[in-house]
Amino acid sequence: MRLRYTCILVVIITILSACSSNTEVLEPNRLEPSPREVNSSDYRLLTLYNFVIIRLDAIRAIKFIKYFRQVRGIKAISSISVRTSERKYSIETVLGLDQIEEEIWYTLRDVGVDPSEFRLEMSGQNIKLENLR
Repeated sequence: MRLRYTCILVVIITILSACSSNTEVLEPNRLEPSPREVNSSDYRLLTLYNFVIIRLDAIRAIKFIKYFRQVRGIKAISSISVRTSERKYSIETVLGLDQIEEEIWYTLRDVGVDPSEFRLEMSGQNIKLENLR
């Protein structure tokens, strides 16, 4: 009887050892790469956002969109409508709102405008960037 339990124990240890050598441990809250790590081999769902830029002159708005298109994780930006003081775009991305917010502030700085002069409103699939000056 003792030999029987020993054999069963050896089999269980062997199975657990084999399983543990092929197991990958995932860190909690780290299932998706950060925006700086996103590349074409990542398969995540694309989200379509409505993006409105209000009271930003044409040259800076065009420059902003040009820079924002280069952000990793932004798959496409399409112009929907252009008015004198308002531009509407659709953004196709794998990034979440928190990552988009961060990239918007960095892009404003890269364009050469003071981010403190802007108000950013984000809700659901709608993003509004308004120049307060």
